[in-house]
Amino acid sequence: MRMPRWVSVVSVFDGIIFVVLYVLQSLHVHTFALAISVGYWLTVWLGLILAVYGFFPLTRGGETQLRRSVLCIVFTLLPACVGLVTLLGHLGTPVGHGKV
Repeated sequence: MRMPRWVSVVSVFDGIIFVVLYVLQSLHVHTFALAISVGYWLTVWLGLILAVYGFFPLTRGGETQLRRSVLCIVFTLLPACVGLVTLLGHLGTPVGHGKV
């Protein structure tokens, strides 16, 4: 399986934009709060998809695809972890119960 170059480039931008939006969200920029929040969650879910996709060429591509796959996984690891924790948190909450 071949790892396209554009996937690696998108993953690098996703990781950088995620960190920037995380910092802006923690600074409580109220003027653009909705846009920052939407962009943050878009980068989270895109990072989760790219990280999962990056593992396939890593396991099946051999040495030739190793560099691009690792680059994709490293830059999307943090957004993917946030997305996975959020997803598992929603799946683990009983129906009809709020957060504890």
